[in-house]
Amino acid sequence: MQTIQIHELEQNPQLYKNMAKTLHEDGIVCLPASNGYRLVANIFSLEAVVKILQIKRRTRKAPVLLFVPDQKSVNEVAADVSPHAQMLMQQFWPGDLTLLFDAHNNIPKKVRKNLSLSQIGVRIPRDPCMSQLVEAFGGPLLVTSANKAKKVGAHSEAQIRKNFSQWLDILVSAGDVKTQKPSTIVDVRGAAPTLRREGAIEFDQILQAWETLNPLPQTSSSEAIAASA
Repeated sequence: MQTIQIHELEQNPQLYKNMAKTLHEDGIVCLPASNGYRLVANIFSLEAVVKILQIKRRTRKAPVLLFVPDQKSVNEVAADVSPHAQMLMQQFWPGDLTLLFDAHNNIPKKVRKNLSLSQIGVRIPRDPCMSQLVEAFGGPLLVTSANKAKKVGAHSEAQIRKNFSQWLDILVSAGDVKTQKPSTIVDVRGAAPTLRREGAIEFDQILQAWETLNPLPQTSSSEAIAASA
C-alpha cells in the first residue's frame, strides 16, 4: 500500500493523475472526505467492485453512492434524468445533495448483479481532495465509507490501516477526520421529490427549487417528509 500525505497532494497535483491511473487499473484508493474516509473504485470494473464487497463485507442490498465529475457524466449511470433533476444539479452541485435515480444499463450486467443494483445515489462532491480525484479520473466512481458493514471506524486513520491496509493500493493520510452532517438524499424519480434522508441541505430548499419549473400541489415539507418515511 502506498501512503500519500494530504499536504503532498496540495504540492503535487500530478498525484491525482497517479491515483486515477490506479483506479482505471482496477485498484482501490482511500482518501479523506467531509464525513470520514472513503473507499473509491471504478464502478465499471467488476474486479474493483468485488474487491469493495470483500473489503467491507458489504451486503449486496446496501445503497450505492456514485461521485461524478460533471452533470454530463450522470447520463452514464442514471437511466432517466429529468429536467427537474438537472435543475437541482445546477443549483446544488458540487455540494451535499445526493439524488436517487434508476441505474442505467450502461453499468456492466455483472456489476449490477453483484451489487443487486436497481437504484443509485449520485452527486458531485464538494470536498477538494475528492472532487479533484473524480475530475482526474474523468468519470463516475463508486464511493463508500471506509468501514466494515455495520461497524464504525471511517473517521480513524489507525482503524482504516488495521482493517484495510492489505487491500488498498493507495491511502491518502490526513489523520483522524471529524464528523460533519451527511448529504441530504432526495429521490427524483417521481413527479415530486421525496426526501430519503435529512442532511446538510434543508428539504424546503429542494422543494422551492423544484417548484421553479413546475409548481407542486400544496404540500408542506413536513408532509413530504412523512410521505417518505
